[in-house]
Parts: sequence; structure tokens; C-alpha cells
Amino acid sequence: MVHGYDKENAMEGLKPKDTTQWEIACYKAKENLEKLVTEDLHKSYSANHWEAITEFFKY
Repeated sequence: MVHGYDKENAMEGLKPKDTTQWEIACYKAKENLEKLVTEDLHKSYSANHWEAITEFFKY
């Protein structure tokens, strides 16, 4: 058995309001992580793209 994160055990004993707030917090954390990853990829792509353009026009 692997020990670690277990959503069902973590939610046991929570009141419905707490459960809803917990699920919203998890959703927002996931959404923020996806946004950060997307921004990092965009910055990396933009930097690489700009470097390629400047190299192309050097000659």
C-alpha cells in the first residue's frame, strides 16, 4: 500500500460547508498552477522565438 495523499480520508469528518470550501480551494490551486505553467511556457517560447528572430536578422 502506498502512503500519501488520500482525498477520501482527508475529507472524512468535514461538515458539508467545510467540504465545499475545501473542494473550491483545491480547484483554485489547480487552476492557478495551470495558469503558472502556461505563463512559464509562453515566456520560454517567446524568449526562444525572439532569439531565433534576432539570429535570423543578424546576417
